[in-house]
Amino acid sequence: MTRGQLTWLVLLALPFTVPWWFSGTAGTSLLGMPSWALYGLISTLAYACLVAWIMAKKWHVLASEEDEDE
Repeated sequence: MTRGQLTWLVLLALPFTVPWWFSGTAGTSLLGMPSWALYGLISTLAYACLVAWIMAKKWHVLASEEDEDE
């Protein structure tokens, strides 16, 4: 993956961490939390794992001076 592809992956995944479509729900509760809060926590954890994986496995791409393919 190139530096640009990694950047787009991170930027496109970020909006999915915000519970946009839970604004009209009627207070359903899962594990003692509103469903939108549980979704926010799980999606934020998934986003953090994505960023950690990119940093661990693709650091050489991000640190390179040139934008080159693997």
